[in-house]
Amino acid sequence: EMCIRDRYGSVLLTPEGKKLAKKVMHRHETLTSFLLLLGIDRKTAERDACRIEHVVHPKTVWRLRKLVEFIKKSPKRSKWLKQFKQG
Repeated sequence: EMCIRDRYGSVLLTPEGKKLAKKVMHRHETLTSFLLLLGIDRKTAERDACRIEHVVHPKTVWRLRKLVEFIKKSPKRSKWLKQFKQG
């Protein structure tokens, strides 16, 4: 059972609503992760991800997810990523 709570109370989602909610959460997580990798602070990354997720194409989100996963798995990521964030 997927239940979302907000200031108006709880909302139970249909199976279709659950699928859509998971997609939205995945898009947000992907965009936030990407922005954090760029060195954006969490508060700004979360806020920007909320805005971007409404306009970016699903294929773009998919490619960004692939890039985030690639960077996180890269054995030398800490060195070049640290240099990028400092620049």
